[in-house]
Amino acid sequence: MCCLFGMIDYGRYFTGRQRSQILSVLATECEARGTDATGLAYNSRSELHVYKRPLPAHKLHIRLLNDARVIMGHTRMMTQGSAKKNYNNHTFRGSAGGFPFALAHNGVLHNDLLLRKEQKLPKTKIETDSFVAVQLLEQQKALDFDSLKRLSHKLCKPQKECRIESRVWRFDKW
Repeated sequence: MCCLFGMIDYGRYFTGRQRSQILSVLATECEARGTDATGLAYNSRSELHVYKRPLPAHKLHIRLLNDARVIMGHTRMMTQGSAKKNYNNHTFRGSAGGFPFALAHNGVLHNDLLLRKEQKLPKTKIETDSFVAVQLLEQQKALDFDSLKRLSHKLCKPQKECRIESRVWRFDKW
């Protein structure tokens, strides 16, 4: 299964180079949970940046911009959708209520096909089950605790026990 990692440096304790080195170590350590692809999302100059490649983390050259303070990452073990098609790899970009966000997910959504049909989600070339979560958030046109709660209920509906291990970060305030 995949792995999620990240860091927040609000205090500006680290230089951009130091943050890049820390993220490289974190990503490489996460390879134990996936080597098919590696992706990052971070804020810089008030914009959301997504960088992902169909490479194991130790082969990805991570170079963050100096003002990147909030960074999340994902190492992927492919389950659905070829990792060679980079659009299938995490992190995913979305927009809800005019705010850009990034999402990475760890696990398998067993009801993704049903949700695509029931919720009339738009067709996409992205073949992963995780992208359904992005589409559902975009459909709600809001990104707040209520929309995340509704999302978790939709994703977990067919299961008696569900633990959501996703990271969704809104990038309007950093």
